[in-house]
Amino acid sequence: MTVAGHPFMLTARYACQWIGAIAMDTKNLYGIMPGLVKDDDLEDMYQISLAHPDIETRWWYAARTALGRAGGRDWWWAHNLSTRSLSAWTHINGILLRQGVDARKICFPDWLDACYSMLWVNADEEHRIKLDMELSARPRGIAVAQSPASVRQMAVQFAAP
Repeated sequence: MTVAGHPFMLTARYACQWIGAIAMDTKNLYGIMPGLVKDDDLEDMYQISLAHPDIETRWWYAARTALGRAGGRDWWWAHNLSTRSLSAWTHINGILLRQGVDARKICFPDWLDACYSMLWVNADEEHRIKLDMELSARPRGIAVAQSPASVRQMAVQFAAP
């Protein structure tokens, strides 16, 4: 990840590390950035924080990008599933462990797939729809980047009879 022009290596390799980092600060994701940055980069982090008064915003944007890349999906989808699993961690982790899915040994995207699959297969059609809507919901204030052409296209489709 790059913050303020400086590349940082993240230390998380397994799902449990990503989930733990999300759990540290589910709103601002400081558990990811700067939380997962290697200790060797502490001095650089300090210098950057002195040079950039908006460093908290920069960490937040970097954390979102890192989460999306690590999860292999939109960052909010990975965030929503992770925070949902945290609310019932003992139950969800127990079921996944009985199925051989150990968050301490599996990569984050595979854990997300296993968790989603477990929630989906154990739900009826109505709950599956709710699950997909919940996971796809962007946090308040997060807009989707759209090109001017796509905005015009949507307006044309909206105005069509």
